[in-house]
Amino acid sequence: MVPLFVLLLSFAVLRCAGFLGVTALNNADLPLRGGLFLMFLVAASAHWGRGRADLIRMVPTALPRAGLLVSVTGVLEILGAIGLIFSATARLAAVCLAILLLALFPAKCSRGARKPDDPRPSSARNSLKRCDSSNISFGTNDCRCAASLAICA
Repeated sequence: MVPLFVLLLSFAVLRCAGFLGVTALNNADLPLRGGLFLMFLVAASAHWGRGRADLIRMVPTALPRAGLLVSVTGVLEILGAIGLIFSATARLAAVCLAILLLALFPAKCSRGARKPDDPRPSSARNSLKRCDSSNISFGTNDCRCAASLAICA
């Protein structure tokens, strides 16, 4: 939730600076890229801070060296954030960050389907559950994946 607040607040501040006469910020493009830059930096900081253990637990057990994967994804988020700042690389950085977020989505599903104190994947405790638009529940442990994935792990 913190990255979302950082995005919204930084965009608002940068946009207001544009309204107050900072010519470079008197558009929506650069303030939005600046807000995304700060948001991704805040999100990447969790890869080495107090939240690192939680991120490592989110990595599916089928993937080896979870700590290294968490560090690599943090570095990729930082590089993508830096790429957003420069007009010449902003489009490529945005595409790469979108691909990264899509690649990380299964780990989020895996985390959502587990109890917080149980590091095992939910499939070790439960059988796979079918998803459809009628049984998606983002607030319970039932089925936290998107309907388009068809199966929650």
